[in-house]
Amino acid sequence: MWAVASTSPIRPSPGNLVCELRQTWARIEISVGAEYVTLLEDLESGSSRRSIYCPLYPLAEWAAYNWWSLRLTRGWRGIPISA
Repeated sequence: MWAVASTSPIRPSPGNLVCELRQTWARIEISVGAEYVTLLEDLESGSSRRSIYCPLYPLAEWAAYNWWSLRLTRGWRGIPISA
């Protein structure tokens, strides 16, 4: 099981981004089971966080481009797979 969570950013987007990247700037957290794909560790301070700041436009573009491939993958819940 995987999950994606997004919230409004606490820090503003960099000013040098094109419009669609600047408008979709957010904090994102991705987990697969109990593991966080977006886990970042700062070795100098000894701290870590489970989320990253980035534009969500490229992720949305990738999901739209690969939608049917993702839907037809075996194990997708909610769509029957015929043999």
